[in-house]
Order: sequence, then C-alpha cells, then structure tokens
Amino acid sequence: MSHLNKVILLGTLTILPEEKYLSSGVSVCKFNLVTNENWKDKAGEWQQKSEFHKIVCWNKISEYISKQARVGDKILVEGKLQTQVWEKEGIRRYITEVNASSVKIVFSKSSKKEQVEQTEKAKAEYSSDDIPF
Repeated sequence: MSHLNKVILLGTLTILPEEKYLSSGVSVCKFNLVTNENWKDKAGEWQQKSEFHKIVCWNKISEYISKQARVGDKILVEGKLQTQVWEKEGIRRYITEVNASSVKIVFSKSSKKEQVEQTEKAKAEYSSDDIPF
C-alpha cells in the first residue's frame, strides 16, 4: 500500500513573506497562513477556532510569493508536511511546516492600482513558464 503526504490550505497571509538566499544561490521564502473554522455550539452561539500554519517555498515560487503577496491576501497552498528537528540547550525541539509545491494568490487586498503595478512588474520578471502555477 502506498502513502500520501499532501496538504491543501486556503488561508489568509498573516505576515509579509520573508525571502532569503542560501549560499548556493537558492531562494527560500517563509510565511504564515491562518485558517479559521466557524461553527455553532450547543447553545447556538457562533464559535471560531484559528489554526496558524508555517509555509516554506523554494526557488521561483519563493521569488514570486515574496514579491507579490501582501498581508491579508487569500493564499492557496499545496504541498507536503515536513518536520524539522533540532536540539537547543539539551532540549529536542520540533516544528512542522508545509513545504509548498504550489502557491497562488486567490484574492489580494491590494488596491487596484497596486495590483496592476504588481502584475506588470511580475510579467517583466517572469516568463509564463516561470510562474509556479
């Protein structure tokens, strides 16, 4: 029997993506998404639970999302769960992140003018083969 490690999230960007370049020249970008779940409890009152997700993306996806995404944008992410393990002061620590294979801005809170400027800038920087979706 085969296994599957796949995550699909549609959430809101909570911080600006942080892009860095490794010594090898590879671009890596990290950002956070929040997803909310709403429901009525037994008393008929609306409840909400928020989950925060750490996202990591690489190369062209990293470059694209770091230049285009803004706080408050709705972002669609597909990828896989990946757990990092390290030790600090003798204590083993863990963090689970989504290693993104595809990222798309579904809805942007930017003004129409900003969106046009961002689109034109993106067209100048990327060919259609480079955009990660």
